[in-house]
Amino acid sequence: MNPTTADSTGGLLRTFLTNPAALFTPALDAGTAFLTTAWPWIAPTAVIGVGGVLGLRRIVHRRRQRALTQGAHLVTVLAPPTVPERGGQVLWAQLSGLLRPWYQRLLHGQPHLAFEYAWTSDGLTVRV
Repeated sequence: MNPTTADSTGGLLRTFLTNPAALFTPALDAGTAFLTTAWPWIAPTAVIGVGGVLGLRRIVHRRRQRALTQGAHLVTVLAPPTVPERGGQVLWAQLSGLLRPWYQRLLHGQPHLAFEYAWTSDGLTVRV
């Protein structure tokens, strides 16, 4: 009986449950035979493909970094004498406007935002 065809008493599921090797051995044998004969052209193709992908990734990363660092600013935020109750919510709501759609993040990257807190004898300085 051919293990890849269904019989009337249970089909491929029964064959798989009773003898899993009967389904996978022919496929593994065929794959091994193919790789044994085709490795001289598969190996260089794989190396060139991986090298190309890594090189393209590096080029895209450098382009993104260059675009994101041009015009970057460091802003010092001074603490007000009184803080509104909803000030934090307003800040984070405004910062969410920096988010880009997935396709623009894929092509151009996502702008970075960092906070720096510096305590001195004069008080707290926040830089964004």
